[in-house]
Amino acid sequence: MKEIIPSEFVYPNTTATGSLRLPYWGINGLLIDPPQPPGNFSIQSTADNPDLDGKFNITWTNSEGADSYTIYISNNPLTYISRKFEIHAYQTATSPFSFHLKKGDYYIGVVSYNETGESMSSNYIHLTIPGPGAFSLNTNAGNPDTDGNFDLVWTDSARADNYSFFHHNRYISKISDSLTILGNQTAQTPFPLEGFKSGKYYFTIAAHNNLGYTLSNNINIIVRLTFDVIPIITIAIVSVAGVSSAVLIGYYIKHKKIEKTKKKKHKIK
Repeated sequence: MKEIIPSEFVYPNTTATGSLRLPYWGINGLLIDPPQPPGNFSIQSTADNPDLDGKFNITWTNSEGADSYTIYISNNPLTYISRKFEIHAYQTATSPFSFHLKKGDYYIGVVSYNETGESMSSNYIHLTIPGPGAFSLNTNAGNPDTDGNFDLVWTDSARADNYSFFHHNRYISKISDSLTILGNQTAQTPFPLEGFKSGKYYFTIAAHNNLGYTLSNNINIIVRLTFDVIPIITIAIVSVAGVSSAVLIGYYIKHKKIEKTKKKKHKIK
């Protein structure tokens, strides 16, 4: 048997044989393809858009070579994989996958994984869950209101189960701990309010259901009570060139502003 020495050994030429395919790691695995990331796939949803109850399923086609799937959810379009997107199910998701979401605007995507890499679904699902419907708030308060007593009235909010209302000294854009709660999910229109002192107030109503809440418009009420005018009489004794006089000085306080009135002198013999 002829001994093969290294200098005489050459790999077969693919051009000559017309059949040999060399993988990236060389000659030692001619019949094995290199590992590949998972294949392309798409997702579907049973949700309406808008979806009125937040309950729906998503399904996806098979991603060839995938070992697991992860579901991502965001408030922005899912055009790439990012840690800033919330992971709804981490490499444990199976199709169909059930959702029960609160009020919001959502983008949902699925990523398939194997030991080589990952593939994002060729599409994403965009849907809106509206929660309670839009509605408006009004009042019969005066402008300004002179007694601190008035009613709040509002239109119906579609899909609302109950209402709560709040006031603050600034515009209200969301519910927070800084607000004063006047009625916690028990309010019915019209809702009477009384005993407000002079000042500027912002009011809003929140309509609630199991998906979340929707705020009404803000209304701004200025209360200027008529009995805020309080007279104050001051008598001062002054002496000029040996002549003593009583000086009557009148002041009144009006809405935290002090204004001076006329003076009147009386001679004392």
